[in-house]
Amino acid sequence: MAKPASRILVINDEPLVLREFVKGLNAAARSLDNPLGIGFIGVTTAREALAVIARDGDLQAVLVDDTLYTLKNGQQPKSQMSALELVQRITRFRPELDVYILIAREEEDDIVDALFAEAVDGYFYREERDYRGIYRILNAQIQERARTPFYDQLKNYVWMAKDQWHTPGHSSGESLRGSPWVNDFYDFMGEHVFDADLSVSVPMLDSLMEPKGVISEAQAKAAKAFGAKRTFFATNGTSTANKVIFQTLLAPGEKLILDRNCHKSVHHGVVLSGAHPVYLDSTGAEEGAAQCNKASSGCAGAHHHLVHLRRAAL
Repeated sequence: MAKPASRILVINDEPLVLREFVKGLNAAARSLDNPLGIGFIGVTTAREALAVIARDGDLQAVLVDDTLYTLKNGQQPKSQMSALELVQRITRFRPELDVYILIAREEEDDIVDALFAEAVDGYFYREERDYRGIYRILNAQIQERARTPFYDQLKNYVWMAKDQWHTPGHSSGESLRGSPWVNDFYDFMGEHVFDADLSVSVPMLDSLMEPKGVISEAQAKAAKAFGAKRTFFATNGTSTANKVIFQTLLAPGEKLILDRNCHKSVHHGVVLSGAHPVYLDSTGAEEGAAQCNKASSGCAGAHHHLVHLRRAAL
C-alpha cells in the first residue's frame, strides 16, 4: 500500500533562519512517527509561497513567520505583503490548509489579537526552536484532519459481525452466500459490498435526516475542507441535490435567470419550487452537441456542470 505524502510549507524571509527551521523539522519528521509522510519545504517570499500553495495538492499546512518583510523600524515595504495579508490570501484560496504562525514571546498578545481574527490554527514561539515539539503538534493536527468519522464507524460496525434484523433484506449477504443459485454473484461482488450495505436502522452510524453523531462530524470536516459554513451530505446523486437546493432557495412566484441548456433536474427543481425561470439564450449549442456525439458517455456529466443559476430581483 502506497504511503501518503504530506508537505508543510515554512515561510521566512531570512534564508539562514529558514534553512535551520526546515532542516530541524525534517530531522524531527525522520526520527519520530510519521504515518502521513510529512516533509517540510521552505520559501522566502510571499509570491513563492502562493505559487507553491496553488500547485501543490499534497500541501497540508503552512507555517508563517509573523515578521515577514518587516524592517527594523517596524515598517512594511510597500512592494511586499505582510504576514497578515499572506494569511488572508491563503485562507481565501486554500481554506482547507492549517495555518500556523511563528511569533516572538514578548509580542504574543499583540500578534495573537491581530492574526487570530483570521483563520489561524495556532502559533509557535520563534526563539524556542523546539523542532520535535512543533512536529508532534503538526503531525497530530494533520492526522486529526485526515480522520474519516463515518467510514471509521462503518468499519467498526462491520467488524463486530452482528446479526442484522433490519433493512436491507440480504442481511449482510447471508441470503446469497453459499446459495447454489446466486453464490457466484456474492463472490463476484465481494463480501464487504454486502457487509457495508446498511441503513438508518443502525444508530451508531447516525442518520442523514437528523445527523447528531458521525455524519454530523463528517459534514463539519467536509465544510472545513470546502471552505463552507456548512456542508450537507445527500443521497440519490446531484439530481436530487439540485432539487433540494432550488426548493430551499426559491419561493413560489420568484424569478431567476436560468441557462436553457441546464440539466433536467434543474428544470424539475424550478417547477417544484413554483418559481418563474427567465431563460438565457443558448450559446455554443452546436459545438456542444458535436462534442456529445463524439463522447456520449460523458454528455450527461457535462450537462450537470452547465448549470448557471443566479437569483435576480426582476
